[in-house]
Amino acid sequence: MISFKLNNYLLGLLSVFFLLNSYIWAIVSPMGSGIDDDFHLPSVWCAFGDKSQICETVIEGDGFVRVPTALVEIPQCLSYQDYKSASCVDEIINNENSMSIGRSNELGRFPNIFYEVHHYLITDDIKESIVLMRILNAVVFLSCLIFGFYILTYSYRWNYLLVSLLLASPFTLSIVVSNNPSSWLISSMSLLYAILFSITEPKSNTRLQKSYQLFGLLICFLLATSSRSEGSLFLSGILLTFLIIFFTRIYPFAKIFIITLMLLGFYLTFKQPSTLGFSTGLSSTGPPSDPINWFFSVISDFPRFFSGVFGSWGYGWLDFEIPTITYFFYIVFFVGLFIVNLDIIQTRLLLFSLINFVLISTIVLRVMYLSSNLVGVNIQPRYILPFIFPVVGSLLIFIVNFVKINFNYLISFIVLVSIAYSFSLHYWIQHFTAGSDNFSINLSSNFEWWWNTFLLPTPIWIFSTLLFTMTLFLSLIGSALDKKPYLAKHEKV
Repeated sequence: MISFKLNNYLLGLLSVFFLLNSYIWAIVSPMGSGIDDDFHLPSVWCAFGDKSQICETVIEGDGFVRVPTALVEIPQCLSYQDYKSASCVDEIINNENSMSIGRSNELGRFPNIFYEVHHYLITDDIKESIVLMRILNAVVFLSCLIFGFYILTYSYRWNYLLVSLLLASPFTLSIVVSNNPSSWLISSMSLLYAILFSITEPKSNTRLQKSYQLFGLLICFLLATSSRSEGSLFLSGILLTFLIIFFTRIYPFAKIFIITLMLLGFYLTFKQPSTLGFSTGLSSTGPPSDPINWFFSVISDFPRFFSGVFGSWGYGWLDFEIPTITYFFYIVFFVGLFIVNLDIIQTRLLLFSLINFVLISTIVLRVMYLSSNLVGVNIQPRYILPFIFPVVGSLLIFIVNFVKINFNYLISFIVLVSIAYSFSLHYWIQHFTAGSDNFSINLSSNFEWWWNTFLLPTPIWIFSTLLFTMTLFLSLIGSALDKKPYLAKHEKV
């Protein structure tokens, strides 16, 4: 078993690398570059209503607010501009005027807590404020990983970190380190599956560990329900599935606590004015006139939602594609890992993932049906992304803990994923600095937008690749040094 001192040293080093890399993601993306930033940024500035030089309500209750011009015009100049750089940011950022916009959370479409917390980070410098908010979201995600790390027994801790970091694809990182409330939902789900896995492990059911588990569940609930309106529905659905499948393994007080959170989640689902599972919140003509043809069309393209989680969908404002190598390596690895190790996966664990997969797919299909949407319209993979952690992560922890593949395979995969990550980040930076049609390996050769700093794009790209690779290798080292239980000692039911 890895020593306590070495365990904390490796974790501390990994945390530093992750935060440094998160800071890089926070600065390589210009303000307004995330989808719906023209909604989320005004919502942050107007989280507490009227405030001098920050927010002004145009007509109370109509959804229109007046905010600094940059919060409105920069997202608009960046949206759906595949071949356009972010040069317009520098032209608009110094505009000290304000303007009205009808896209804000004044009508309560989303829980307001996310916006209220970020509101406290507003400074006189808009760019500085946005970077601070992004770093806060990265810290929340890392804190959830650390909490999940210590709540698990020794034999699973480093496997959990390794799996979570592998699931944190470039697409995931681009949302975690953004101004989108989906960031908190991803953090919630990354912690949730560690806690649920811990509850089913007899070794972790000491009195102190039980209190940590229940506290962790409360954190997951607060993050999920205070970020996105669909978070309460999906969280409650996952808890219900867990309760049914693992009922005999859950200690009594945890059952009561889970049922309480689950019922509260369902209550919030029906209370929210716009939830993916209750009302669509999407403008449409209603259900399709030809349901059979609609269903056939949607099902034939439905896997795009799940491949999109690893990068097959457009990034930013869904306007530029990341190279195929990124999601190809991820999909090949995960599918191969499941097939090779299918015989050692617990039946209950497999059922838990499959039922939640069906549940999430059904909710998404229902919303698409009510709004007559096809795949690629309104509903995107980012809505499904957070739930990949409990659905896929819980299986991967178990598989990696009893890997029939050797560590040379994992090392090879980490190298391949790092290469894919490097390509992905290069395309990301290229898009904003010079435009997607102005390709150059040297990102510093001809950039039209960049922060006012001595750090140039190319060194930043290389440094980020090294940091990402090191976090994966530190997780693998910790996993290799940790003691692994024998499969024969683990109940297979």
